[in-house]
Amino acid sequence: MNITVEVKADKELLEVLTAIKNALTVDKQAEVKPMTLDEFVEDPVKEAHKYTLEAVRAKLTELSRAGKRAEVNELIKSYGVSKLTDLPEEHYTDIMKKAGEL
Repeated sequence: MNITVEVKADKELLEVLTAIKNALTVDKQAEVKPMTLDEFVEDPVKEAHKYTLEAVRAKLTELSRAGKRAEVNELIKSYGVSKLTDLPEEHYTDIMKKAGEL
């Protein structure tokens, strides 16, 4: 089956469309391996950024030095711990998000 599309557009759009066309062009000599669902769908949990204790400490130290020491202490206490080293690793991403909002 052949599909022909004529598009009148600027140079950048034509370059993008040409790249898409080239990516979709299948070499008839090459063996085509079907993708599994896991290969096709990206897992957002797997792709989530993993923070380290050092990265969290650096961010909170930066905020403390910027005059937000009380807010940082309250943020840490909101997780039911008194110091950052007691914070479970599974909360690092969440605390970094909240620290970014301070």
